[in-house]
Amino acid sequence: MHFNPQIEQLIQQSLQLTSQGQFAQALAGFDQVRRADAAYANDNPQIQFAAGQCLAATGRVEAALAAFRRVSELLPNNVAAKLELARIHRRTGNDASAYIELSKALQLEPDNLRGVCQMAEHAMDQGDFTTAQKMLDPHIALLRAGASNDVMMVLAFARLAPLADREEEALELLTRVANNPELSPSVRFALLKAMVVCEDKLGRFEDALEHCKEAHTLTSVSYDAEAHSERVDRLIETWTSDAMSALPRAEHVPGKADVVFVIGFPGSGTTLVERTIGAHPDAIACGELPGLRRIAMHLDPDAAPGVPMLFEPGKLEKEFVENAAKSYMQMVDRVLALLAPGLNPGYVTDKNGINAFYLPTIASVFPNCRVIHVKRDPTDACVTHHLNLFGGAYPYSRDISRLGRYYRDFERTMDHWRSNSEALGVRFHEVQYESFVNNHESTAKEIIEFAGLDWDDTCLNFMGVRPAGRTTCIDEVRMPVFESHIGRHKHYTDLLSALRSGLGGAAVS
Repeated sequence: MHFNPQIEQLIQQSLQLTSQGQFAQALAGFDQVRRADAAYANDNPQIQFAAGQCLAATGRVEAALAAFRRVSELLPNNVAAKLELARIHRRTGNDASAYIELSKALQLEPDNLRGVCQMAEHAMDQGDFTTAQKMLDPHIALLRAGASNDVMMVLAFARLAPLADREEEALELLTRVANNPELSPSVRFALLKAMVVCEDKLGRFEDALEHCKEAHTLTSVSYDAEAHSERVDRLIETWTSDAMSALPRAEHVPGKADVVFVIGFPGSGTTLVERTIGAHPDAIACGELPGLRRIAMHLDPDAAPGVPMLFEPGKLEKEFVENAAKSYMQMVDRVLALLAPGLNPGYVTDKNGINAFYLPTIASVFPNCRVIHVKRDPTDACVTHHLNLFGGAYPYSRDISRLGRYYRDFERTMDHWRSNSEALGVRFHEVQYESFVNNHESTAKEIIEFAGLDWDDTCLNFMGVRPAGRTTCIDEVRMPVFESHIGRHKHYTDLLSALRSGLGGAAVS
């Protein structure tokens, strides 16, 4: 307890805000504590742990790691801090560091359920499903016997089940646990999402759709489809061929990797393409990087909660784009330090789909860069996206008609950039999901050649264990079911009328 009652009150308020999930407000309180008594804050493990939780929740990964490391320094046997470190390392794709922290935690507490679940999920991250099953099976036996109702363990097993042909077992446990009326909306959402995956794989498409609809009702993010379409109209009108040709061009940042942008509507197969490049010995798949959105927010600060777009070409001044290039590459360096310490790849990827709306900025910051546009049958792409249940991350995905309209806006934006590629100063390559599935090797070779790399056979093992930014569909792309996902929309006919209404002329029967 702090000797100053006012500071102690501030600490307790911040801890309570943390427990309530009000992380930004809690961080503001902890910052006040630190300014008032830095030494006390630095040496108090409770403050450091709670601050680490808030920092992780608000995306400040490096600061969160530092906070949890400080807890481990102050309390070397604290298992919770080691598990938080492991969780962040797994989230950023630093699997080696995650394994080290998990091993330390389980040495201290071999039966810690959070530790067992995380270690099993780490094994799944590596594609080692046999080890994951061995770790989870004793606990699954307790669950099936009714001796446990641990939700975290059920969700870990539900992730494994479609990869090990154990969907029936998982659905039995998921259904039982989901009947608890005391579950929070976020936990219920996770359970329903897991049910959808298992039911879809078993061919129980009506059940999957019913649970998908229920899960979507648990998200409450607003989305104005009309306003977004109007902004896309304005974006296309703004960026004429002459406006693109007049863009200032940044110099290449010396000593830094070349960035290959992989852009596609979520659910179109961008992870498959990115991982194909990332399997190359001279490349790292960095996942969905936030750098360009941050630049876009600076240029269009009034866009929130919508997608920031640049309607004033004059804002891209030479000095700005030079600084933006340096800032973006500094972000890439930080990501690589977390993801693959010690590696110095010649190429990195950024597969953030929202980059579709930032192509003029990309062209200005990275002149003559390479952009891979991944496409898929529109109805398949949208149905897959709807079923993936991304939650609040994609507010348009709740309503299938609005989802179709967003797809239409997405693709007409990309068509505009591609039809003006020479003026834009960007190299485009199109990859069709269906071609990747049916002609994997030849399509992969085209991708690698376009990226500027020499062919390496490891690129055919695109889910091989190499450092890679974590992605929400890491398990889906490990399932050998790609061919069955061509024409996937035919299993969900109840969605198609509203979806095709949203797609309009972009729909493909």
